[in-house]
Amino acid sequence: MNNDKNQQLKEKEKLEAEFERSLSVVKVKKAHKPIEDIEKMRKAPNIKPIIDRIDNSLKVINQITNAFANLKRDDPKINLNFKLDKDDLLQNLLNFLISTFESIKFDLEKICDVNKQDFEKLFPNISITFDTYLSTNLNLHCFKRELMDMKSYCMRLL
Repeated sequence: MNNDKNQQLKEKEKLEAEFERSLSVVKVKKAHKPIEDIEKMRKAPNIKPIIDRIDNSLKVINQITNAFANLKRDDPKINLNFKLDKDDLLQNLLNFLISTFESIKFDLEKICDVNKQDFEKLFPNISITFDTYLSTNLNLHCFKRELMDMKSYCMRLL
């Protein structure tokens, strides 16, 4: 019986200590919130244009991938495994997308308070090649995923 009371007392002390720790964490977070809010306000004017650029790139990618999907839907036997011409309008558009992506990544890295190695872990360099129409479609889906990850990260900064 005495042992049960000791056990209950120890359990009560553990719960009280855990409650105190939780309460102190809440107090620290509450005290830190104004600092975070100011930091978000400081970054917002720089983040919003990046989000806009990401959205524009995603729209272009969606249009291209939808066009590929429509081609496949209209003719399931179509062969998209042929080379893209270097002077093709699509190739120029894809080169523009890559430049925009690199610019977005550079600007985002500059705005983030993350060292270069951590940033590379968040957004590793992806090797995108647009050799054939088929590889273009597949790579655009990877490209889209990376841009969506960047947008999610930006949204957390707002």
